[in-house]
Amino acid sequence: MLGKKLLDKTKKLISENHADFKGENNPHSILKESQVHCIHKLIKLGFKNSEIMKIYNISGSQISNIKYGRIWNDIYKYYHKGEIENDR
Repeated sequence: MLGKKLLDKTKKLISENHADFKGENNPHSILKESQVHCIHKLIKLGFKNSEIMKIYNISGSQISNIKYGRIWNDIYKYYHKGEIENDR
């Protein structure tokens, strides 16, 4: 399958089968959606990553990934709507 483009039908099947694994429904998720909202609020209030790490017992890279929208992207977009629109 390497080097071959997926058919639209195949892409649709893949996305439908994995649609339920977003956010806290992902079996690897250790945070709840409400916690990610709180993390964004703490960041906006000026809390340091090290302080948030202690509160939620997660790594600095997880905080950074949340902060820059690499994970929990839907919530990131909610808190950075104006910034994203201004970048366009």
